[in-house]
Amino acid sequence: LSKISQEVVDTYLPLEQLFLREMAILMDELDESSKTFRLVDDIFFVVKKCLGRAISSGSADAVCAMFNHTNAVLSDQLIDETLMVRTKSVTSSGWIQQAYHLVHKRAGSGTLATGLLGSASTENVTNGSSNANQVDAQTQFIYALNSVEACLSCLAILRNTLEQYIKEIYGLRRKSDLNKLQACLADLAESLAQTFQTLLDSGFDKLRSLIRPQVNSLTQSFNLVKRDLTEEEFEQYAVNDPWVESLIVGLQGLLKSFHVS
Repeated sequence: LSKISQEVVDTYLPLEQLFLREMAILMDELDESSKTFRLVDDIFFVVKKCLGRAISSGSADAVCAMFNHTNAVLSDQLIDETLMVRTKSVTSSGWIQQAYHLVHKRAGSGTLATGLLGSASTENVTNGSSNANQVDAQTQFIYALNSVEACLSCLAILRNTLEQYIKEIYGLRRKSDLNKLQACLADLAESLAQTFQTLLDSGFDKLRSLIRPQVNSLTQSFNLVKRDLTEEEFEQYAVNDPWVESLIVGLQGLLKSFHVS
């Protein structure tokens, strides 16, 4: 019976592994409501089903094998080939540099406030195809960061769900099998969580490295601000400080490029 059971498991595992690898990364659409890729929910749904079936097989070795395969699929296909590629798009595209250039261009022409905060501009119409590519890179990057955060949340839920399922199936069996599966699940969850967090931190580091110089440039004009004010000028500045207003508009214009509609 043990031999037959092992043969069944050996036949079952490749099928489950194929299903996981082929189905998990198929849906690559944008979820407008959550600002993430739809594949996040799809992947973790498929992973939960696959690992749930493996756990119900009653073979601790089969479950551990599926844990290892899940780690490989998520690391290779979800993280390396999907999310990591998109979090790198911010450095390969010029959309933030263009936004910064637009701020200074309009500041010089006197159309800063209306141009950046108003409707579509002449530049957008003239450079339609170029902007489309940059908006696409922007969307990929923002959605990728949101998706990594969503993956961390889904991973925590998946771990709790599988922990309960393992206790239900293996709670009355050999203690060694239960401990083995709990350890394998912990290794899987902690390894993936660390990888997701590293990717998220890296993405925000890239974002900071791009934004900080632009913000510094916007504040450099503060050195030119007049500091010896008359009483009348002081009262006017208290109501409407030109430099502060210019900085606010500049920051809004810079950060507007990160707003995904």
